[in-house]
Amino acid sequence: MAIGDSRGSGLFVHSLLALTPAGEVLGLAAQHSWARASGPPRKHTETRAQRQVRPGKESEVWPQLLETVGPVPSGQR
Repeated sequence: MAIGDSRGSGLFVHSLLALTPAGEVLGLAAQHSWARASGPPRKHTETRAQRQVRPGKESEVWPQLLETVGPVPSGQR
């Protein structure tokens, strides 16, 4: 979810929901919000390989949220 203008500026929130195997929502397990750093996008100045190894990518938020929640209890999915 994003709040802001159509250029990608504003607040971003990644939410991690806990679900049952049947898809029933148990609740919010973790949440991370941030504001993107302003400045020109790097897409036009980096190669694809450079983008893939750059630290601090937004896609790194999901593994961080999973670490926050911790492992699934044994015997559960």
